[in-house]
Amino acid sequence: MDNISSQGCYQQLDGGREASLDIIANFASPCSVEPSFDELTQFCDLIFRAYQLHGHIRRIWTAKEGRRVRACHYSIRGRRNEDDPVEIYRDPARSRAMYQNLQTCSSVWSCPLCAPKIAKRRSIEMRHITTWARSEGYRVLMMTLTSRHSDGLSLKWLLECQKRALRQLRSGKRTLNRILPYAHFIRAREVTHGKQGWHPHYHELLITKAEETVEDLTGPVFSLWRDVSVSAGLAEPVQAAFDLTDCNERIGEYISKFGREPEWTEAEEVTLGTRKKARYNNLTPWGLLHKSQDDPKSRFLWCEYAEAVQQLNQLRCSPGLKAASGLKEKTDEQLVKEAGQSYRQHFANVPQSIWDLARDRYRAELLQVAASGELEGFNDYLIYLAMKVEREVRSCSA
Repeated sequence: MDNISSQGCYQQLDGGREASLDIIANFASPCSVEPSFDELTQFCDLIFRAYQLHGHIRRIWTAKEGRRVRACHYSIRGRRNEDDPVEIYRDPARSRAMYQNLQTCSSVWSCPLCAPKIAKRRSIEMRHITTWARSEGYRVLMMTLTSRHSDGLSLKWLLECQKRALRQLRSGKRTLNRILPYAHFIRAREVTHGKQGWHPHYHELLITKAEETVEDLTGPVFSLWRDVSVSAGLAEPVQAAFDLTDCNERIGEYISKFGREPEWTEAEEVTLGTRKKARYNNLTPWGLLHKSQDDPKSRFLWCEYAEAVQQLNQLRCSPGLKAASGLKEKTDEQLVKEAGQSYRQHFANVPQSIWDLARDRYRAELLQVAASGELEGFNDYLIYLAMKVEREVRSCSA
C-alpha cells in the first residue's frame, strides 16, 4: 500500500510488524513539548500500524459481538444525512490529528485504537492511588494469582471457574481479609496464550497495614487460593506460580540504588498489560492478533479471546477506594473522550463520498497527512486519493 508520510512523499511501510501499543499509548497522552520531526514520523508510523490491525479485526471478527469494535473510527457518530463529512481536528502543539465525529468502541480488550488511550489513563489513576496509599501509611502488596491449564481448555470456561474462585476468596468463614487484613484492593485481569493453551491470570494490589512479612503471609494466602481454586472446579495450582511481593520494599530498593522511582511500578503492572511481553514464549492478545494476519489458527484463537472477555472488566477497584484517594469514577468511554480533548482546532472535512471509498484502507494515511498541518497539501491528497480509489475500483471490476 502506498503511504504518505509527513514529508509529503510516498514510501512503502513494513506491514508485517506488530503494532507497538505501548508507544501508541504514550502518544495518546497529553504532552507539553512539541515533537521533533523524528517523533512526528514515528507517530505517523504507529498510527498506520494501529489502523492496519483494526482493519484486520474488521475482516476476521465478523460475529455480532464485534459490531462496536468494527464500527470504531469507521462509521460516523449520529449521522443525520448521507452527505455528512468526516471531521478532522488537530492538536497544533503536538502536530497530531484525529477524527472527531466517528464512533468509538472504548474496548480495552480488543481495539488497538481505544485500548492504549484507556490503559495510559488508568495507569495515571493507579499511580495516584498508590502514592496516596503510601502517604497514608499503607503498604502496597502485589499478589499474582494463576491457575493450572492445558491446551484445549476453553478460555470462557477458565474465566468462569476463576470468577467463582475469586468470589470464594472473599466470602465464607475463611477469607483473604482474615489472613491478610487489607483496607482496599485493585484487581487487574490479563490473558496470554502459549503451548499450554490459554493462561488467564490476575494481579491484585492489596492496600494494607498488616505488619507480617511477605514470607510469613505467602504460605497461608497461597493455601487459601489453592483451596478455592479446587472448589471452583480448577486444577490444583502450584505454589511456584503464586507470587506475593511488597511493592514498598521494591521501590525503596530502586530509589536507594538509582535516586528516583522506577518508570515501571505496580501501577503500570496492573494497567499497561499491552506493554509487557508474555513470558515463556506465550503471546499477548496483541501478539496473537498480529500473528493471525498469516495464521488461521491464531485468527480463530483471537476471536475466541475477544468474545470471551468483551463483557468483563479489565480493572476493578474495591468500593470506596477512588473516593478515599480523591479520584472521580470514570468509565472507559469517558477516558477515550478525554484523549481527544486536546484536539481543538478544526482542520478539514473529508467528504462522505471519499470516506466511503477510502475508509477500508486509507484512514491512517488521511491522519498522517493532516498531522503536518498543511491544508493545501491535504486537499491535494484528497483529490489524489479519490482518483486512486476510482482506479482501483475500475481495475477490480475489469
